[in-house]
Amino acid sequence: MKKSLLLIYILVFSRTLFVGCSDDDKEVEILTSNFVLGEPYRWNLSKQKDMFHIINNYAELQDYIEAVDGSKVAVNAPDFDKYTLILASGTTQSGVAKIETKLIKHNDIDYTFEVYVFTNMATVVEGYIVAVTVPRLPNNAKVVKKAMVKL
Repeated sequence: MKKSLLLIYILVFSRTLFVGCSDDDKEVEILTSNFVLGEPYRWNLSKQKDMFHIINNYAELQDYIEAVDGSKVAVNAPDFDKYTLILASGTTQSGVAKIETKLIKHNDIDYTFEVYVFTNMATVVEGYIVAVTVPRLPNNAKVVKKAMVKL
């Protein structure tokens, strides 16, 4: 009887260890919003290279844009007090049909930026550039890009 009672106590105690765990370690998906430069501006980076940039102010943004018509670069930028701009590029072995993004928060400083590149049947090496805004990330944020090509 004492052995079975002890076994029941052990089982109940071990279950409370798992029930009492905090939800602070859960991964959270942060919404991304596409950012479009608009005419006469374009991104000043190669679609043919795998690149990734976290932009937190207007001066940094100026490094990655250019005016097609040669005018002075002055773009409608996001409010960098509230938002961070994530800029990524890469290549595929097929045509690009659409691109979807996700930002996953693992903890207070670790994030993964997931880029899903959906391709079509075109047999051409095609590059992509994706720019999204997210709520302002901490200055010490560590963001890793993870690109996945899907047919």
